[in-house]
Amino acid sequence: MLGKLTFRAMLLSGVCLLPLGAMGADLGAAPAAPGAAMTSDNEIDLGLMGIWGTNTGQYGRYNGFTEEGADGLFGFRSVTRDAWDSGGARYYIFTGSDINFQFGDILGTGGDPNGPGGAIKNFSDSRYSNQTANDLGPNASASFKVGDQGKWGVIGYYDAISYTGNIIDSIYTINGNVGTLNGGLPPWGGATLGAPGPVTSATATPAYLNGAEQSYQVGTRRDILGLTGTYQWNDWTITAAVRHEHKEGTLEESFDGAYGGMAFTLPIDYDTERYDVSASYSTPQVQAVFSYFLSNFTDNINGVLLPDPLSAKAGASPYQMTALYSTPPSNYAQYVTAMLGWNLASGTRINVNARYGLETQNDTYPANTGDPAIGGFPGGFAGLNALGQGTSATSPNIIAQVYQGNVGISTNPVSGLHASAKYSIDGRNVSIDQVGGVYGAGTGMDSAEAANYAYVVPQEWLKQKVNLNADYLILPQSGTKLVVGYQFDDVDRSNAQVGHSDTNTATIGLHSMMGAAFQGQINYQFANRTGVMSYWTPWVALGNAGAPPYTSATSPTASGAYYQAPMTSNAVNLRGDYSPGGPFSGGLQFKFENDDFHYPSIPAAWAVNLQNQVYGITQDYNLTAGIDANYRPVEGVNFHAYYTFEEIFYNNLGNGECSSTTGVPSPGNLCTGSAGYFQNKQTSDVHTIGLNAEWQATDRLKLSADYTFAYGSVMFGEFNGVFVAAPNQNYQNVINYPDDHTVMNALTVKGSYKLTDNVELSLAGMYSMFYDKDWRDLSCAVEPTNGVCTGPGAGTTISILTPGYASPNYNVGAVMAMLKVKW
Repeated sequence: MLGKLTFRAMLLSGVCLLPLGAMGADLGAAPAAPGAAMTSDNEIDLGLMGIWGTNTGQYGRYNGFTEEGADGLFGFRSVTRDAWDSGGARYYIFTGSDINFQFGDILGTGGDPNGPGGAIKNFSDSRYSNQTANDLGPNASASFKVGDQGKWGVIGYYDAISYTGNIIDSIYTINGNVGTLNGGLPPWGGATLGAPGPVTSATATPAYLNGAEQSYQVGTRRDILGLTGTYQWNDWTITAAVRHEHKEGTLEESFDGAYGGMAFTLPIDYDTERYDVSASYSTPQVQAVFSYFLSNFTDNINGVLLPDPLSAKAGASPYQMTALYSTPPSNYAQYVTAMLGWNLASGTRINVNARYGLETQNDTYPANTGDPAIGGFPGGFAGLNALGQGTSATSPNIIAQVYQGNVGISTNPVSGLHASAKYSIDGRNVSIDQVGGVYGAGTGMDSAEAANYAYVVPQEWLKQKVNLNADYLILPQSGTKLVVGYQFDDVDRSNAQVGHSDTNTATIGLHSMMGAAFQGQINYQFANRTGVMSYWTPWVALGNAGAPPYTSATSPTASGAYYQAPMTSNAVNLRGDYSPGGPFSGGLQFKFENDDFHYPSIPAAWAVNLQNQVYGITQDYNLTAGIDANYRPVEGVNFHAYYTFEEIFYNNLGNGECSSTTGVPSPGNLCTGSAGYFQNKQTSDVHTIGLNAEWQATDRLKLSADYTFAYGSVMFGEFNGVFVAAPNQNYQNVINYPDDHTVMNALTVKGSYKLTDNVELSLAGMYSMFYDKDWRDLSCAVEPTNGVCTGPGAGTTISILTPGYASPNYNVGAVMAMLKVKW
């Protein structure tokens, strides 16, 4: 890691020094006089920022300002080119932004396993910082451009993208690809819940695990380095590009263990190389592009070894069993693309585009997640290959052939009429060395999984689309235009719930000036998707559906893939803008779309307790409405305000796996009627208000302020609700989830003053707050069976381990001073 950090620092500092070197070689201290060889414009930004508050890691998960304390800020821009009257076209451009350095090490709050809503204040995780190296330029960008305008050019660039995730609780510490149990946590070979086992005297209790639970910060960083060269030869432009991306850090992950999803920090170490070559031809009548693209993805970690804290196989050696959590295999993809365009008479243009590609996964089969990594294999694993993987083939040698293309024409046949037509095709054919069953692991790491199979089958498709669009100026004096469109989609899929579907989509709209100061438009769209949904067809291909009559034991859960199901959709979009030319202007917008999905009833032969219901999203809609206004009372003063309302709704309905031991509902287990299936309506609505003010007080002083307030309820997506009594202990949600109310405030105040024509000082203050009013994700990271975490009545046996999320709330303030120098 030290080597990577040093390389990154050298790279950034080297790019930063490039413009200074260029200045020393070619530039002067001031712009050159007319007739001189070259002119230059340069600037450097230097600043200091202080950040304080709570949970800065959550506040800065995307913007890179994650650590409480001081930050150094740096940016630059240098443009050097031949003078306008020199006859030359040479240019040198160097830019850099967000080349910052964080001096702090406090990320915010971490989960506290000892009480609801508790948190570890001033949480710091040096392991996270070392792995992601986000102190230096977490979101930095730097580039250089050099060339002769219209002849050749070279572009080099560097970009960093950081992401800071949750602080989680885990009983594992991951080093490389090996996980170890924390806090000297001994193995529990053969232990049962709340009782010692035959191999060890340890007892699995909440108190026993609390000492082993530790908080970890997860997060990633991507470093991207690229180089592009272009050369122009007559009407041709040749371009070649190479791009390398490295992604490292950790992500939050879990495996299905003895206590549900057991969280751990999954190490990330990816490399992706991309190579592009293209040739483009351009004349006023004909344009063409021919290109080749290759992408190579390498996962440098094949999997993570995790010890099972509750190995139930008595007498096994070693009794602390270890299993593998597999990561994505390496793969590559390559494509050849051709694009042609002709400009004909009367405003007619023809476009033809085509692409052919190969997407290949020629790595070895990844080891099955959860397979015990012990000496020998459990009985019945005769199908394992020499690498200990649950298949007779060592590599899938998957090759997906993809082909895409479209041909279109647009024309203006008569005055005021514009029309276009297009046909598109998208196909995918897949070949694989082994189609069929492979041995897969179940939920336990310590049992023979001979009866557990997973099936590898390819999905192929052929998608075709026809688009027809036209707009006609029906009232030229008011600019009133009628817009109509039609689209036909035909889809064929293999191994899918809907093998074939057709979608017809029609649109109609009216756009008009509606007077000298007001412009408006209204659009309506209707779509209808048809197809035959078969619940069991994909699982028959997977060898997992049994034979009729289908029962809950021989068939999968009757679920419907909403993105394939027959559907009708209605959408309306209205927009109006008012601009009379005086101090006032504004606009309003309204958008609404409603989708209804239709699932067929379950066949009568299915002996399952679902009241002929299936599950899936039966309806969703989204609505957005807003208004914005501008006011300029005098020159140099501008006010802008807006309000937006957004609502997203989902209606979920389906099977809750509610059946008795005999397969017939009994009166006492709440598995009859509407309680026999899962149902929930989720609504998310957000009100957002924004205010902005700018004042150019003098030629040298400029002030501005921005304020944003948002309030709403976020979808609550956890599975909870009615508890079904024994012998069918299960959770059935038959009431709507509660609203999860949130509040956000963000205020920024800025001021800039030109000390001289070439020196500008800027000061800014920022305050941002996010408050989740109803947050109560869990009561403790180690959940006892009776739900009482600590104190009197606390449970003695473990029900589940959770990631131990702390509240996502943050309350952060910052001040910043920047100095910009130009010459």
